[in-house]
Amino acid sequence: MEKGYCEKCDELVEFYTKEKEEFFVVRNKRYSYSAIVPYCIQCNEEVTVDSIVDENIRRLDEAYREEK
Repeated sequence: MEKGYCEKCDELVEFYTKEKEEFFVVRNKRYSYSAIVPYCIQCNEEVTVDSIVDENIRRLDEAYREEK
């Protein structure tokens, strides 16, 4: 199972995910996309997971290109 880094626990931990609507602004235009947010199963704080960061960047880029 993939693990993510939790700053609060200061270790690699298992996590669960939720989807959350995120917003970003490019040249004064606001865009939204559905981001995946990973949470530590030990303390419920957000964790860093490289593969999820990459997926969220892909989703952000897709949202930008669709509305451009």
